[in-house]
Amino acid sequence: MAIFNAARVLSILAVVSGAAQHANARAVEIRSEDLTLSHGATTQYNDQVYRLQQVGDGLFAGVREEDWDDSLHVRSVDAAPHVEARSLALPEGHLFERDFNSQCRTGLRCATAFLASAADTLYSLSMQFVDQLTRRDSHVMNLLNQPFYANFAGVGGQNFVVTGIFTLIEQGSGGGGSAPEDCSTNRSQEELLRELIAMGCRNNPERAAFTQEIVFPDGSRFHLNMAAAPGRSLNDSNVCDAPRP
Repeated sequence: MAIFNAARVLSILAVVSGAAQHANARAVEIRSEDLTLSHGATTQYNDQVYRLQQVGDGLFAGVREEDWDDSLHVRSVDAAPHVEARSLALPEGHLFERDFNSQCRTGLRCATAFLASAADTLYSLSMQFVDQLTRRDSHVMNLLNQPFYANFAGVGGQNFVVTGIFTLIEQGSGGGGSAPEDCSTNRSQEELLRELIAMGCRNNPERAAFTQEIVFPDGSRFHLNMAAAPGRSLNDSNVCDAPRP
C-alpha cells in the first residue's frame, strides 16, 4: 500500500512538473512575442507618434507618423548582420576625453542603474548600437535626431532593447554654425558619440540610462538620451527621457 501511494505521489508530481514547465515555456513565448519590435508599429515619444521603420536586423528608426510613406519607408534587414551583446569594459578614466575638443562642454544631467547583470550594461550594448548606426551613415549623431531602437540578444538569449536620441535643447548665439564633429579632435561623429556614451557611464559600469549634455562652440546645447533594459521593462523604468518602445 505504501509502495502504491509513493508511486501515485510521483505520478502526480510528474504531471504538476510538466504543467509548470509548459506554463513557463508559454510565458517565455508570450514574452518574446510581446518584446518584438516590428516594422510599421507605432510608438510615442514626447507626445509625438512615430512609426518604426526597420532599417537593419534588430534596428528601427522612428519616423513621424505624418511623414510615413509605405513606398519610401520600406523594411530592410540586409544592411547589417545580427549581432549578440558582448560584455565590454569601460575605458580607463584618462581615455575618456582623448577625442574631445576642449572648446565643447559636457555634463551628466540624469543617470539610473537598474540592470542586475554587469554582463549586459548600457555601455556594452550601446557600443553595438553605434556599430549598427555606423553601418548606415558615419554621421551617426545626425541620424539620432530621430528616435532609434535596437533589439539585441543578451546573456542567455534574453532580449535587450537599446534606445537613443540626440536633440537640440537650446540654439546657440552662433545661429547653428557648429556641428557635432566640431567637438571631436578627429572630426568624427562616431568617435564623439562613443565618448559621450562612455562619459555617461563613467561613474557606474552598470548604467542603464543617462542624459548627457553637450554644448557646442557656438553655445548650442544638445542632449544625448540613451537607455537599455531587458525587453519592455523600459516602459516601467526611469529612462532619463530616452525613447521607450
